[in-house]
Amino acid sequence: MKKYHLYLDESESHNTDRSLVSFCLAGIIIEENKLNDLESKLNRLKENIWSSSHANPSEIILHEMEIRVVQKRNRKKIQKINPIFHCFSNRSKSRILYNGLSDIIKTTDCKIIGASLNKNALEMHFKTGLVSPDYLIAFQIILENFCHFLDSTNGIGEVYYESRNNKADAIVRRHYNQIKSNGSMFINASTMQKHLKEIEFPNKLENNPGLQVTDFVPNGFARQILGFRNQEFNINSVLKSQRYHGSIEKRNRFGVKFIP
Repeated sequence: MKKYHLYLDESESHNTDRSLVSFCLAGIIIEENKLNDLESKLNRLKENIWSSSHANPSEIILHEMEIRVVQKRNRKKIQKINPIFHCFSNRSKSRILYNGLSDIIKTTDCKIIGASLNKNALEMHFKTGLVSPDYLIAFQIILENFCHFLDSTNGIGEVYYESRNNKADAIVRRHYNQIKSNGSMFINASTMQKHLKEIEFPNKLENNPGLQVTDFVPNGFARQILGFRNQEFNINSVLKSQRYHGSIEKRNRFGVKFIP
């Protein structure tokens, strides 16, 4: 059986007064034997950006949130950002980064999977305390569709969810094990147990290439569900085209599901 890794990260988007708030959990599915290729391509991209200013560009850990702060050129906020990212105030450097990430996702055949929720709508439709936490709702949808993908490829999969803290990680692990044990609305327990293996919670500081690419995935979908325009530099077009479509061209169902 082929072995796949699913890397997940989360993002929230909102307007100034938080009258519109969204949450997205999303990431990439990549076959395990392509991980070395992913790492090599990501390191070449880092070298392309930092070879003249940093002795070991491959050691740099990409973080989109910090890069976005620099791109907005807010002087006060930039002072708090790691200086290694200050180069992205230069538009050409930003273009190199986002074009490079798009190429990496396409050429390593990453499949995009996720769920994006309108938090205001959930709060309006459900009483406080009734609805599950947003990341657990998204997580169940993603595991269902990941199992659908694994069944279609006769594969097995491991999940890598970026660590937040021990307590939060324990809650997600417990939910993961419950879904594997009981199945979900659309996927039965035996299928879950056949295809889903372990879940791990790597820290961003581990310089994991899968997590670094995934860091750039959810925010565009979080913005989309609220109708916000694309940011100037983005990888949204390739993310949309690379969404898993369930072999029936249903990218909105099996790739990234929106709960408006």
